[in-house]
Parts: sequence; C-alpha cells; structure tokens
Amino acid sequence: MLPKVSMRIILLTIIFVANTGYAFDLSCGGLLAIFKDKRKQVDSYVWVGEKPPQAAFKKHFKLEGELKRHLVIGSTLTRITFEHFQKGALQVPGDQVSASTPEEVALFEKSNYEGKPKEVGKVVVTTDKGQIISSETLIGIDVGVQQYKFNDAIVEIGKTVVKLGQKIQSIELVHTHPFPQFIFVDPAGNQKAVLSSLSKGDVDFAKEISSMAKFVKVTIRAITPEGITYTRSILGGQDVTAGPPKR
Repeated sequence: MLPKVSMRIILLTIIFVANTGYAFDLSCGGLLAIFKDKRKQVDSYVWVGEKPPQAAFKKHFKLEGELKRHLVIGSTLTRITFEHFQKGALQVPGDQVSASTPEEVALFEKSNYEGKPKEVGKVVVTTDKGQIISSETLIGIDVGVQQYKFNDAIVEIGKTVVKLGQKIQSIELVHTHPFPQFIFVDPAGNQKAVLSSLSKGDVDFAKEISSMAKFVKVTIRAITPEGITYTRSILGGQDVTAGPPKR
C-alpha cells in the first residue's frame, strides 16, 4: 500500500521530477533517493589535493551564479595556489597579486573559515610622519563588510590624526574573501578558474573614497583562504596599481 505522504511533498516531488528528469517514484524510498541525489550535487566533484571546508564551498556555490551555471557533477577541481600566478598560469587584469603577509593571514583567521565564514576587515592609515594607525576588526556578513563601517573607521582615525597634528598620507581598506578558489575541468574537458579577487564593487568603493581625498593614496586589498592577496591602489581618481605577482 502507498505510504502516507503529504500532498505538499507529492507536489514538490512532481515539480522536481519535471525539472530534472528523474524517474518518478512515490514510495518513501524513492522520495528519499531523489532528495539525497539533489543534495549530492554540491558534493559530487573530484578534488585534486586539499579539499576546502564544505561550508565555505557551499556558500561560494550558492552565491556565485556563474559557478552554478558551469560546474557540473563529475567535474575535477584543483585548489588555486600562489604558484599559479608566479608561473603565469593565471592572471587577474588590474590587480596586484601577492602572497599574504603574516598580518593579513592573522586577519583572515577571524573570518571563521572552518565554520560559518563571513567577511571581516580593517582600515590602516599611514600619516605624513610615517605613523601607522589601524582600526579594530570590522565584522561583516556573508558577502561583505558594510561600507559604513569602513567610513566610520576612517572618520575615527582621521580625528586621531588631527589631534596628532599630522596628515593622512594613505588609506588601506583591507578585507577578507573567505571563499575557496579553484580551477575546475568539466567532463567535456572545459576548464575555468573560480577566483575570489577584488570585485567591481570593491574597486568602486576605493575610487569613491579617493574622490573625497584626491591627494591621498587609497588601497583596497582582498585576502583569500589560499594565502593570496589581491590589491588595487587609487590616487587622484587614477588607478596606480602596477607590477607582476610578488612574494
């Protein structure tokens, strides 16, 4: 006899089958197999080398629309390292790519990468006298550190600089991108790199800050799980980032 199954479950199953082409089976075992198979789509890839924390990978999968369109079951995934950039295998037009410093790695560790990852950041100001003043760690959300937190931190540091009788020479907007980077090859042999480099929004924010302080160099950095940092620098509204990958 057919086990008791709620009409909502039956309806959802019919819709799911229509969209995926799975064989239709209303038994409890059939329903369970269907939903298990659906969950496995995020897990059914072959990793070469170190596998990232599952929560971070699933979050990236959920947020990255292009990743969802191209990544298919059976793909082979390889974690990206700084060597890919050193050897010229990968490039990010416009970004300075470097190995993360110990200070950057320490900031990244506050992103809770192994648990429920979220972005964190800080503001670092250098004065005309060479004094370096940093904000406290700015705690963000899944997809970013809110811009107002950076703005408030700049204002507070600015007050300190004024009290010291000095001027701001440069501003660094440092934040983390706690999502794994990898190269995937699908079963058809198509290859694509998935990076956590600076977004257009990141660069636009740096330009916005620069527009309010035209004689101050504004640098924005994104720190990733692989120990890779992406950097852009803006001065007087112009991009002054330059140079090959460096250690």
